[in-house]
Amino acid sequence: MSLVKQFAVREFAEVFDRPHATPSVVSEGPIFLGIRNIMPDGSLDLSAPDCVSENDFERWTRRVTPQAGDVVFTYEATLHRYALIPEGFRGCLGRRTALVRVDRTKADPRYVYFYFRSPIWRKVVESNILSGATVDRIPLVKFPDFPVSLPTLADQQRIAEALDDFEQSLALMQKQIALLEKTARLIYTEWFVRLRPSRLTTALSNEWNSATLEEAVWINPKTPCDAGKKAPFVPMTALSQTGMVIEGIEKRAIGGGAKFQNGDTLLARITPCLENGKTGFVQFLDDENPVASGSTEFIILRSRRVNPYWVYCLARTEHFREFAIRSMSGADGRQRVSTDSLAQYPITIPPTEILEDFEKAVGPMFEQIHTLTQQISQLRQARDLLLPRLISGHLRL
Repeated sequence: MSLVKQFAVREFAEVFDRPHATPSVVSEGPIFLGIRNIMPDGSLDLSAPDCVSENDFERWTRRVTPQAGDVVFTYEATLHRYALIPEGFRGCLGRRTALVRVDRTKADPRYVYFYFRSPIWRKVVESNILSGATVDRIPLVKFPDFPVSLPTLADQQRIAEALDDFEQSLALMQKQIALLEKTARLIYTEWFVRLRPSRLTTALSNEWNSATLEEAVWINPKTPCDAGKKAPFVPMTALSQTGMVIEGIEKRAIGGGAKFQNGDTLLARITPCLENGKTGFVQFLDDENPVASGSTEFIILRSRRVNPYWVYCLARTEHFREFAIRSMSGADGRQRVSTDSLAQYPITIPPTEILEDFEKAVGPMFEQIHTLTQQISQLRQARDLLLPRLISGHLRL
C-alpha cells in the first residue's frame, strides 16, 4: 500500500449544515432528513419519513441539496451517526444534521463514509465534543479541520470495496431479522386479532377472557438493581421505529430512569417518539448484567398472564398505538402517555394452551433474531478492526 497522508476535511470535501429553523411537516413531499432517520448501523431509515412542502424544500435547499454520495451525519444531541445519501433521494437536511460532499478527484465517498464510522474517527470527534447544559455537540466550525488519513484514491477504492463486502453480509442478516419479525407479527395478527389460531387450538375458542392490560401485563414494574453499578443503558435513540432490535446501547452507572430485564418490552411514552413507533424488545442482557437502565421516557411492559412475545407483538399493533396516542396529555410538543389510561386498554386473554402454542411458534424466531443480532455485532467489530490495518498497510488487499 502506498504512503498514507493526513488531510484536513476541508482539503478534500465541503461541509454543509441546514438553515437554523424548522419547516412545517407534511404527509407527502420531499423528505425532511432528521436524526431519527440516520441509524446507528450506518443506514438510512426512510420507511416513515417526515416530509416538507415544495415551497419549503426550495427554501431549505438554497444552501445545499443532498445528492447521492454525500455523507450525512448528526452533530448535536445524538452523535456518531453517519450515512450515505442513496441514488434517487430527494429531500433536505433536517434539524441537527449536516453533510460532507467529497471532491471525488481526491477521495472516495464510500471510503470517507467508512472512515467516519471507524474507531479512529470517533476518537477525533470525541476529543472535540462540546458538552452543553442539555446536549453534546460537534462544533461545525471546527469540523473541516478534523484530520483524516487518506491513502491514494485507488487504494481508497479498494478499501471501500473490501468493506462493502462486510456491508452486504450485514444487510443480508438485517433482512433476515426483518423477515423473522414480520412473520412473528403476522402470526400474532392471525391468532389474536383475526382470531384464527391453529387447528389444534380452535376448540378452545370459548375460553378467551376479556380483561384490561394491567390484568395481563405489569406496567413499569419495580426491578431490583445495584444502584451505581456500570450496566447497559438504553437511550431513546436506541429504539427502532420498525423493529424489535435495540442498537446504540451505552454503558452508564445505574441511577434514575427506567429499569428492565430480558423479556421486557420498551415503549416510548413521549411525543413524537410514540407516534413514530419507537418500541423495543429486551433480550441482550446476560448473567453479568441481568438488569439495564434507560430513558425516563420509556414505559416498561412485562409479561404477567401472557408470554413476553405476545406483549411485544401487542405493543406493535396499530390499535394499541392509537389507543396510547389518544391517552396522551400535557403541553404541546411534550405530551406523554398516561400509564393509568394505558392500563385500561381492553384486551382478550387467550387460553393457556393457545399462548403456549404461540410461544412455541414465535419463540424460536425471537431467539434467531437475537443470534443474528450477536453475529452482526461481531461482524461490525471485525470490520472496525480491519479498517485501520488496511489504511496503515499492515494488511494488503
